[in-house]
Amino acid sequence: MASTVALAWDGARYELDVDSITAREFKQIKTHTGLKAGQFVKSLSSLDDMDAEVAVALLWLFKTRAGEPAAFEDDVPVLAMLGALTSVSEDEDEAPKAEDGTSTST
Repeated sequence: MASTVALAWDGARYELDVDSITAREFKQIKTHTGLKAGQFVKSLSSLDDMDAEVAVALLWLFKTRAGEPAAFEDDVPVLAMLGALTSVSEDEDEAPKAEDGTSTST
C-alpha cells in the first residue's frame, strides 16, 4: 500500500512516501504523539479525522526530510496546514493514465 502525502507550505512543496518512514522517525513520532506506527499511518488516510498531533508530526517529517530545522511545535496553524495538504493518494487505487492524462481503465 504505497501512499503519498504532499503539502504546499510557506512557499515550499513537500512530498512523502508513507512507506519510506523509518523506524527512527516512527519512534520520534511515538515519543511526541503517543501514536504507534500503524495508528499514525491510518490517521493519514482521512484528512477529516486528522488529529492536531498527527498534523504537527507530519510537518516535522516533511521539514526533517527536506533538511530544514524542525521541531514538534504546538503553534502550528493546524487548520491552515490541513487545507494546504494537496494530496493523500493510494497509488494502487489510481488508474493508469494515457499520455493526454485521461484514464485508460475501462
